[in-house]
Amino acid sequence: MNIMNRLCQPILLLVIFSLCLSSCGEITYSGKVNHLVGEYINVKNIVIEQLDNNCCKLSYDENNVISYDYLSESSKLKYIFDSLSIKHSDISYKGRLSDLGGSSPFRCLATDFISINVTSTKDYNATHPANSSLNDIVKFLSVSCYPFIKSNYTAVFYTNIVKDMDAIDKKYLENILIGSAYTSGFKQFDIEGNSITPFSPISKQLDRLTKDDLILIGFYGTKRARKSNYIGFLYFTEHPDVLGDYEIKVEMVGDNGKTYTATTAMKFE
Repeated sequence: MNIMNRLCQPILLLVIFSLCLSSCGEITYSGKVNHLVGEYINVKNIVIEQLDNNCCKLSYDENNVISYDYLSESSKLKYIFDSLSIKHSDISYKGRLSDLGGSSPFRCLATDFISINVTSTKDYNATHPANSSLNDIVKFLSVSCYPFIKSNYTAVFYTNIVKDMDAIDKKYLENILIGSAYTSGFKQFDIEGNSITPFSPISKQLDRLTKDDLILIGFYGTKRARKSNYIGFLYFTEHPDVLGDYEIKVEMVGDNGKTYTATTAMKFE
């Protein structure tokens, strides 16, 4: 009898430990979810900052957001989440959730954008006077999971293609594309062992962007994984006639009717 007790004790402790973790919220649930996007972020402000001599990073103020989560206990927030899932046709994913925390679906912006416009507060060059659009000389670089959702979850991006991308695209998007492929909750590979991601690259001159290009843009990780507030990059394909300090202004018009504005000092050398 003593031997039997000694054998059963570790098993009993393991069961109790597992139940405890579940009750403490450290373990999610296993099974399937109907959406790739598990959290939408309603941002109040955008932020722009210079990264290098040619590029600015576009992000959002992570201290001023509202989260709509598929696990929300608020019926109002859950209703908004469900409405956004329907809006993006993200309702038949059937993705797997891990038994362990850190494996939630992806996070995306609640607002889709209609347009992005970039200007300079002083003359940029002969063809771009102060406050005129620079969209024909600024490239937008980002990623989006919308093509994947729109294709009924089939249009994946193969990360082994990254090495053959345009040098500029590779410089700014490589880490994001590869990182999204290894994010917990979407570890998938093709038959040759190449990792795949539901996020496709966006690389277009601003004046050539379409409305569909600006749906579910940016990569923000998962609910439990390390989060990022990155929206995209603005790459200037031409420098101003006179090098020096410029004030660059960005306006993003959302499909919610709101215009998001940000400015930054940019030094061209």
